[in-house]
Amino acid sequence: MKFKIFWVKLWNLIIVFFTGIVYNFHKLVKNVDTKFRIQYLPDGKRCHRAEMYYPEDYKTKKDIPLIFYFHGGGWCKLDKSMYRTLCRRLASFGYIVFNCNYGLAPKNSIDGIIDNCLYAINYCKKIAKDYNGDNSKIVLAGDSAGGNIASLIAGLASKGKLERYETLKTDIKATILFYGVYDFKTVMRSGFPKMDIYLASIFDLSSKNLYNDMAIYSPINYVSASFPPTLIASGKIDKLHSSQSEVLDKVLTQNNVYHKSIFFDKNNNLGRHGFMSVDKLATNKKVLAEIEPFLKEVLK
Repeated sequence: MKFKIFWVKLWNLIIVFFTGIVYNFHKLVKNVDTKFRIQYLPDGKRCHRAEMYYPEDYKTKKDIPLIFYFHGGGWCKLDKSMYRTLCRRLASFGYIVFNCNYGLAPKNSIDGIIDNCLYAINYCKKIAKDYNGDNSKIVLAGDSAGGNIASLIAGLASKGKLERYETLKTDIKATILFYGVYDFKTVMRSGFPKMDIYLASIFDLSSKNLYNDMAIYSPINYVSASFPPTLIASGKIDKLHSSQSEVLDKVLTQNNVYHKSIFFDKNNNLGRHGFMSVDKLATNKKVLAEIEPFLKEVLK
C-alpha cells in the first residue's frame, strides 16, 4: 500500500506542476501582504510551516478575525502552495489568514495530523496579535481532507473532546468547508477515485475495529447545537457530494446549526472536486462572494 501511495503522490505532483502553470496558484492580491515560512514547530520541517496573509492596512484596524486554512490531498499528499491565491482572496475581505501545512500520512497518523493543525493554530495566534488579530474570533476552513480536519477540530472543540490533542485555548466561531469528508463509514462507497488508497494511509482497513476507528474521526458524529455556524460548498458532480456534503447539510439542519450550503447542479462541470483552488472559476467566484457576507454575519 505504501508503494501505491508513493505513486499517487508522484502522479499528483506532476499534475499539480502542470496545472499550476496554467492556473497559477500564487497570484498576488491587491491590498494583501504575505508573511512566509512561519515555523510553528521548531524542527525546521517544511510540513510544520504556515504562511500568513493579512490586510496591508492592518495597523488602522482592530480585532481582525483569524482564518486557518487546511489543505486537501487525501491526508497523504499536496501542501499549502496550491491555496495561496484562495487564501489571499479570503484575506482581502479584511481577515488574517493562515495557510497551514501538516505532516502527511502514512508517516503521520490522523491523530498526528490533527495535533499538527492544533499546534499551528496555537502558535499562529500569538503572531496574529502583532497584526491586530483577534484570538477570540477564529474560523477554520479547508477543502476535501482539509475540510475533514477543519470540521473535526470544530466538532471536537464544540463537544469538549480535545483532551487527547494539543489543547485548543479558544472557541471556533465558524467553519468554511469545501467538498470535504465528514463520514468515513460511507465515503468508501462514494466512488471517489483512489479513495481506498487515501483511507489506507490513515486507517488499518483490515482492523476488526475499523468502523469504530472511522467513527472517531468522522465530524458528522460531533455535530450538535453547539457546532459553529458553517458554510458548505460542493458540486453535485463531485463523487463525494451526496454521501458527504448533502448528509452534513441535513445533520446541521437537524441540530439547528446555522449554516449556508452552496451546491452546484450536477450538469455544472465547474463544480468538480477542487474548484476552489482555481482562481476566477465561476464556481470559485460564486462561493467567495457568499463567504464575505456569511462571515460578516456570524462574526459580528
